[in-house]
Amino acid sequence: MSRTYIQTTQTEAMELDKDCIVLDLEQYTATQLNEVGSFCWRQLVEARSLTELVESVMNEFEISAGAVEADIALFLEDLLARGLIRIAGE
Repeated sequence: MSRTYIQTTQTEAMELDKDCIVLDLEQYTATQLNEVGSFCWRQLVEARSLTELVESVMNEFEISAGAVEADIALFLEDLLARGLIRIAGE
């Protein structure tokens, strides 16, 4: 079974046009996300796998998987390192 990711409970997000700012309420940090990052963030309200996120981004932005899969994988690792998302079920 593939790993799935979900937002942590200590975050709040503020929408700014197509971007958003994610606030970590425990660490008092703010992370600005671009349009694609904001789209992925909204998807992570529910547990999603890398494959599911890639498919959603491809459909929303009409781009190929090869162009986004590595970027989304890095994005998820960055959000994990910042404590903004977690691996679902852990």
